Amino acid sequence: MLRHSDRSRTGGLGRLRADGRLGAEGRLGAEGRLGAEGRLGAEGRLGADSRLRARGRLGARVPFAAPLALCAAAALALGGCADDDTESPARVPGGDPDRGRELAAEYGCASCHVIPGVDGADGTVGPPLTDFGLRSYVAGVLPNSGENLQRWIRDPQDVIPGNAMPDMGVTAEDARDLAAYLLTLR
Repeated sequence: MLRHSDRSRTGGLGRLRADGRLGAEGRLGAEGRLGAEGRLGAEGRLGADSRLRARGRLGARVPFAAPLALCAAAALALGGCADDDTESPARVPGGDPDRGRELAAEYGCASCHVIPGVDGADGTVGPPLTDFGLRSYVAGVLPNSGENLQRWIRDPQDVIPGNAMPDMGVTAEDARDLAAYLLTLR
């Protein structure tokens, strides 16, 4: 909390006036200023001529309102950077990841692949399935989604004829559970 003696400063860049408001300039330092409209500049930086006006709109009586507004603007701007295009286990309708982990051992996937969470899954014939849920593609050609992964697991020769992955006779239900498990690996 500010003491009265701290509030007695007047005018100047970012200083508090006696009434508890920011000084005459009312801006956030020379380098990172928040624009009058509260927008980031074209380069993702705060505009050079932008200022946070202390009078009125953004709770000017709170000395830390300007930095809080800056943090809020940054959080909103970065919120659009999230990538929600990846499939998650919840998006494999009816999939059971725990059962899928068990099935990976039953179908012999462990003899060719490294699979986290599956005992003895240290095969080197096929690619490791570590962090599979973070991958962009299944088999390098299909976008990584629950549907595409199930297609690959059920009939890899249909997706890429002549590839090294054998048709293991996986049922539709088992492929769904295997896909649900693999997509949890992040």
